[in-house]
Amino acid sequence: MENVDVTPAPAEVVQAEPDYKLQPIPTYVEGSVETRELPAKQGGYTTYMDLGLSGTQILPFEPRRKSATIIATDVAWIGASQQSVMAGGFGAFLMPAGVPITIGHMDEVWAAPVAGTTDVSVMTTFWSE
Repeated sequence: MENVDVTPAPAEVVQAEPDYKLQPIPTYVEGSVETRELPAKQGGYTTYMDLGLSGTQILPFEPRRKSATIIATDVAWIGASQQSVMAGGFGAFLMPAGVPITIGHMDEVWAAPVAGTTDVSVMTTFWSE
């Protein structure tokens, strides 16, 4: 896994402003405020055919990923490492056949069938290019 620091600096967390002579004008919200989620910048589509019991990385570590939807033709394990999907129930998630699973994190994801082989399709959306 790539070592990327995605933790904001303390100044970013508290939204610290530079020390200017001009002071900000205080504002107050009266009533409801409408918020909207930013749309994804781009998408990606992949199908992995005939995944074997040794496991296959279906998603790399990706800080730009907004979400990914995964669907398998047969019952499969998904997890954060090859070892977790090969071990099955320890450190892996049992994904039912034909049921889409949506994840919203940037970690890598591996998949392996419970028995035999399976096809796994992945649809990914990204925050930026």
